[in-house]
Order: sequence, then C-alpha cells, then structure tokens
Amino acid sequence: MCKEPATAGDVRAAMPHPVAGSAADPIALEPVDVVVVTTLVDNLYDALLTGDTTITRAPLAAGTAQAPQFEPGRTNVGLMAEHGFSALVTVRRGDTTTSVLFDTGLSPDAMVTNASRLGCGPAAASPCPAAGPTTGRHTANAR
Repeated sequence: MCKEPATAGDVRAAMPHPVAGSAADPIALEPVDVVVVTTLVDNLYDALLTGDTTITRAPLAAGTAQAPQFEPGRTNVGLMAEHGFSALVTVRRGDTTTSVLFDTGLSPDAMVTNASRLGCGPAAASPCPAAGPTTGRHTANAR
C-alpha cells in the first residue's frame, strides 16, 4: 500500500514506452478477412445477457440434459461455467480457414459439453453459430 502520493515522474516511469532490443520487435502478421473467437468456457455464464451487431450470445436454452423429474425426462440447460478459459479461434483468409482450440479449463467436460451445445468444437467444420460465456490443462490445434 502506498504511503505517499505518486509524483509525475513515478507516473511517467510506469507508463508503457518503447524498448530497444529483439524482445520488443513487432511480429509481422498477415492480414486476414475474418476472425471469430468463440468462448466455450469462462468463469461465468449469464444466460440473460443479450447480443448486439458484433456479439452473438448463446441462447437461454443452449442444450438439453437428462432430467427424470420432468415428464419428458429432459430439460433445457445453458452453458457450463468453471474456473478456466477455453476458446475456439477461427481465422479465414480467402478460401483458407484455420481453427485453433485454446483450452485451459479445469475439467475436460465443460469445453466438450459447451462445444456440443453450441454445435461446434474440434470436430466441427465451421465456427460456432453462437458465443457463450483459470488454471490450466492444455492447448490444442483443432484443425
């Protein structure tokens, strides 16, 4: 905890600034046509959030689950949330589409379950139609 207020010099020293050397060299990236980031698992899933022109959210009933206490034996469910983060990143450039699955979720079930409920995932040929909602498992190249 700070006991004295910061000076203007302290603030300037803490601000980002150019650094010489190979570690600060920019990475040249090729331009792409489309990037879609689909969040499969996050710490929170709020089924009541709405989307807009740039964000598509998972529907309130993203999937179904067995529920013998109900007459049809199933019920509508949302996405699973847990500590960790998983995302399917799909990049398109011209006729080439590449997907990378980034997964640091806590369990193997949440990412697979949510991908299935959204109709996408490592085996899918296209990105998820909807996007849903830390402590590491793995990362993998999806396709």
